[in-house]
Amino acid sequence: MSYGVKSDGRSLQRFGYTSWPPYADQRLAAVRGQTFAQRSVGPWISAMQGVRRAAIVRPMTLEQLSALAQIVGAGALLASLIFVGLQIRQNTQSQRVVAVESLAAAIAAINVPAMQSPALGTALATALKDWSLASHDERVIAHYFLFCFFKLHEQAWYQYRSRVLDDAQWAGWENLIRAYYHSPGVQQVWWPSRRQAFSPQFQAYLAATEPPQAITTLADLFGKNSATPVDAAKV
Repeated sequence: MSYGVKSDGRSLQRFGYTSWPPYADQRLAAVRGQTFAQRSVGPWISAMQGVRRAAIVRPMTLEQLSALAQIVGAGALLASLIFVGLQIRQNTQSQRVVAVESLAAAIAAINVPAMQSPALGTALATALKDWSLASHDERVIAHYFLFCFFKLHEQAWYQYRSRVLDDAQWAGWENLIRAYYHSPGVQQVWWPSRRQAFSPQFQAYLAATEPPQAITTLADLFGKNSATPVDAAKV
């Protein structure tokens, strides 16, 4: 064919042909596709390759290193705080168990002599109801029991204020100390003579309490008649 033959308005001579060769259409399409790929995709590929080379070759600046160190440090601090929080929670639960067990063991210990000798129960029942009716020996026995008893409840009260004991655990302790504190023998004789052995805060707490409404007195509990709940002021 002549040199003036055109395809799609373009001369074949522009693509290096002097005549229309076999499979010219397929070759022309390949050349056009290659030219379009080089023109549209090539610059993006070159740019990405340049970024990769820059990232590999160029070292991090001091500012970037500082920012990375702060991020790592913040992560480590967060992890340590979580660990400490878990440890505190476990330790707090352990402390509560130990405190409850210690108080239970202490209250049991001061009651063991009464189990071994009924004289303690008799002396305490008489002194709480009327200190003047107790004998000398009964007053001695009642005094040392009451001192240990009130000191133990003072410790339990501080444990409650520190939230080691919860409300349910403290309720029984509170009812018992109120019953003993508002008994006639303690109010009239023992507490006025021994209150200074306790903290001002504990004294103020007891002074603000009222007698519990349904506590059986020791005198009624140890008596021959069946015991019924009475006002604690009669203990």
